[in-house]
Amino acid sequence: MIRVDLKQLRVERHGDVVVSRSLDMRTVPGLDEAFEMAQSAGKPVWGELLWSERLRQPLVNVRTPLWHERSFLGILLTTVTVAELSAFLAESSESQVGAFVLYGRDHVLAHAALASNPSLFRRDHPLPEVKEIGDPVLASIWNTNRETRTEMLTGSSKSHIINVNGASYVFIYREVTGYSDQPWLIGRYLPLAEFESEVRRLERAAWLGVVAVLAAIVGAWLVGYAIRQPILRLARATSAIRTLDLTAARPLGRSRLRELDEAIRAYNALIASLHWFETYVPRRLVRRLMAQGETATALEEREVTVLFTDIVDFTTLAETLSAPDAAAFLNHHFQLLAACVEAEDGTIDKFIGDSLMAFWGAPEEQLDHSDRACRAARAIAAAIAADNRHRRELGKPPVRIRIGVHTGSAVVGNIGAPGRMNYTLVGDVVNTAQRIENTAKECMSAEDEAVVLVSKAVLQAAQSDYSAEPIGRRILRGREEATDVFRLF
Repeated sequence: MIRVDLKQLRVERHGDVVVSRSLDMRTVPGLDEAFEMAQSAGKPVWGELLWSERLRQPLVNVRTPLWHERSFLGILLTTVTVAELSAFLAESSESQVGAFVLYGRDHVLAHAALASNPSLFRRDHPLPEVKEIGDPVLASIWNTNRETRTEMLTGSSKSHIINVNGASYVFIYREVTGYSDQPWLIGRYLPLAEFESEVRRLERAAWLGVVAVLAAIVGAWLVGYAIRQPILRLARATSAIRTLDLTAARPLGRSRLRELDEAIRAYNALIASLHWFETYVPRRLVRRLMAQGETATALEEREVTVLFTDIVDFTTLAETLSAPDAAAFLNHHFQLLAACVEAEDGTIDKFIGDSLMAFWGAPEEQLDHSDRACRAARAIAAAIAADNRHRRELGKPPVRIRIGVHTGSAVVGNIGAPGRMNYTLVGDVVNTAQRIENTAKECMSAEDEAVVLVSKAVLQAAQSDYSAEPIGRRILRGREEATDVFRLF
């Protein structure tokens, strides 16, 4: 198989041994035309004779285009050497019978002499002429004094009689088209004395020869098909990796072909590595950055909305839990919060102890980033309330949470050291959102399971009206100007 990147996976049969290897075909001329012909044909086609520098002889070939969905993968090139074809004819011929395949009228494609005499092949003259192979009977096939005989033939077969050195010979042949720009003449000759009894047997034998050649080509095509299937499976699997759909990218079974087996093992190792990778890197964020291209991580100033959460009295709660139970509790808690954030296409920036930071408006622009943050905050409050009902049924204390939301300008992009980058945002909007979350301590009663505080900037940027109660102007820690804070219901 020759891929579009001009890499060839070659499978050869040497007797009972099948050998496969990979070759670089970039220096081979004419491949662009071969690809174009295979694509436009859309089905297996016979190609012109190919000259093999390694074998020093021409090759009969069939080209089959390979497609995956709408992507052109390359061509499956099935070949038979002229010497192999000639050896087959030589083995099937009796001593007094000469079998041949002519390329057009004047050049020999298959003959016993071509099976053992490589000097007859030349790059500038791939196929010898009928007078060059040392067969005086075949050399006389088109003598002008030939006598045509058709009474013993059926179908489109033809025959004629010629005289060579006082002996008469009968030529029986049939013209076959569609395998190249020149017709093939497949036939045999034998002494005239044997003609009457052998003509039909020879005709059948010639057809059996054609069938055997086609069967060999079909067998080679089947070998190629067996190679094609694991290649297509690998192509489909790597397509899933390209979109980070790791649930669809499952490990593949091994192949008997060494090159394919190495590629499959590398793919399986990559899948295992990516599963670890997605544990620590947000898959949704990576997909968004991939969709935007190389400029996605460049630092730029954006209008964003930031959300902070914090568990009330987590230290007291953690003292009653073992280390594994505390970790399990936080994992469950963050799973609830993450689902609410991702449902509104938010980006989780980090987990800080028992706190979560998320933002909207980057990496892709979201004109309704403030609305998304407000809906996520409400969803988090509802999720905590639902989870607390289950905790009470189990006899566990309820979880209480504070949420702060603020809208403002920030610098977003890759920030960090060369070996450890993080796509995050920097700006006063982050500190303000965290300070607003801390302010919730002042207005949270013992009955409140979740309190959501937002700044006036959030409500002004929102495209929808929200039920919010002002709790006054607050001088937040680290800020000189007062901030209008509202409680969101």
